[in-house]
Amino acid sequence: MTFFELKNIGKKFPNSCDLRDFWAIRGVDMLINSGEIVGLIGRNGAGKTSLLRVMAGILSPSTGEVRINGKVSSIFTLGAGFQNELSGRENIYLNGAVLGMDKREIDKKYKNIVDFSELNGFIGAPLGTYSNGMRMRLGFSVAIHVDFDALLIDEALLVGDVSFQEKCFKALLEHKKAGKTMILTSQSLSVIKNLCDRVLLMEDGEIIFTGLPGEAIDRYRKLLNEREYSRRKSRDFIRKTKRWVEDMEEWGKKTPGNEATISSVEIIDRWGIERRRFKTKERMRVKVNFEARRRLEDVHFGVAVFREDGVYCYGPNSKWDGHKIDLCPGTGHVTFEYENLFLAPGVYYLSVAIWEKEGRLAYDYHKGCYKIEVYGYNPDGQLLGLPFKWRPLSWQSCLQRNNSCSIKKLRHEKKQTKNSEEIKILDVEFLDRHGNPRNEFLTGQDLTIRAILEIDKRRFSQKDLRLWLGIFRSDDVYCQGMSARIQRKEVDLIFSPLRLLPGDYSVSAGVWSEKAKDFIAYNHKTYTLKVLFTKQDHGTVYLSHNWKWKLPVNIKHED
Repeated sequence: MTFFELKNIGKKFPNSCDLRDFWAIRGVDMLINSGEIVGLIGRNGAGKTSLLRVMAGILSPSTGEVRINGKVSSIFTLGAGFQNELSGRENIYLNGAVLGMDKREIDKKYKNIVDFSELNGFIGAPLGTYSNGMRMRLGFSVAIHVDFDALLIDEALLVGDVSFQEKCFKALLEHKKAGKTMILTSQSLSVIKNLCDRVLLMEDGEIIFTGLPGEAIDRYRKLLNEREYSRRKSRDFIRKTKRWVEDMEEWGKKTPGNEATISSVEIIDRWGIERRRFKTKERMRVKVNFEARRRLEDVHFGVAVFREDGVYCYGPNSKWDGHKIDLCPGTGHVTFEYENLFLAPGVYYLSVAIWEKEGRLAYDYHKGCYKIEVYGYNPDGQLLGLPFKWRPLSWQSCLQRNNSCSIKKLRHEKKQTKNSEEIKILDVEFLDRHGNPRNEFLTGQDLTIRAILEIDKRRFSQKDLRLWLGIFRSDDVYCQGMSARIQRKEVDLIFSPLRLLPGDYSVSAGVWSEKAKDFIAYNHKTYTLKVLFTKQDHGTVYLSHNWKWKLPVNIKHED
């Protein structure tokens, strides 16, 4: 049976800044059946809230007709009508009346409302003494106990701490099992995906797509990317960089010219001691001593790092960093300092060069002449050691050494998926600092990788399972893997900031069992991510750095 039928619904509001009216909803046609759970997604201002308010009868449509077959309740503002000077108990009756319940109905449900809110010890205290989270819990507890055939929820879906959020979600699932109709909006796409039967995508007051949750969410992410970067279309984003050395066979060769030469290169630590072994995240300086034999204008210095197999790690130069250096005859030095060497343990080679203004020809070029070692254990061949954090906070570790063979096996497989009834990896989302889903990020922005899991806790203990997330370049270079004990169904891995350089990447997710010593669920290279940048730096990872120099005397230098 059809519960909601909307025909050509439009809603306009006067625009004080313009003679034209503002249409929040335009020509919406929609059928929602009894017992169906429908999600509304879209950017802020897309018209979701206005549409829900028209369906709830709070707003009258400017055009069209709404037909409803049953009792509709809505949750828009939790705790509507709450009064600070009244107790929690008194506010239950006040808010319940606002939501359409009479005193006898509230009396009957009072104990269940208080038990659900978990505020028993505070229910007699004035509402003004409640924290904001306590107020929201009380408001949700009242709202979820209203009798309804259909429930409209605008954003106020999950409130309070993690355990209370799970309780809210289970309450909605119970309503779903009972055949209730629900229409909801939420910025949590994982909730939309796991709760809804189908999803409507809105943009500029119109429904532009209707379909299964996964399809609608993919359309939404694409829309977000298009909108965000269309606003920046005048900017010249770098989308790809050099990823491999082009002349590895020439490593160890030096090609000095007549105008300027590199006399020596020193690799030194933060204490000024020259050495070739460093720890991951340690500070490292490269001092390039040179001699110029004639006046040279607008030269630039480059220092590039490659892994021993030729993978390009990082290659900036002084010109790209905005420094203009002019030389006159004489000797001097330029020091390039890595503030943190975010490279995984391994053997690396440095190339150093002095380039002419256009960067086409080198005055002197030392190709892969300087070997360094980042020491430590790296059985899986990771490239990077980027800083990250888990949310919720979790004990972090790499997988144990005897588990590395399974990661290597997985790494060399093509895109594949393994799930079971007991454990499923439902989705992996990429979120910006505001929690908005995106698939394109700029180097230097914050990135949250959210893994959404389904685990039968009756079969597995929390101590047995670990989540592993691995980042791969588009050419299968293993950038970095991270693991942590699983503490909840949604786990966030946060890079603040993201240091990957431009290119295409894929993310793999796996659930590792300590007992089985193997992955019991994984989605390998399933989730794709694009990284853009405003600078031309080559390689895979942006390493924060600074330049210092001592130039021959009587040289004009602009910084």
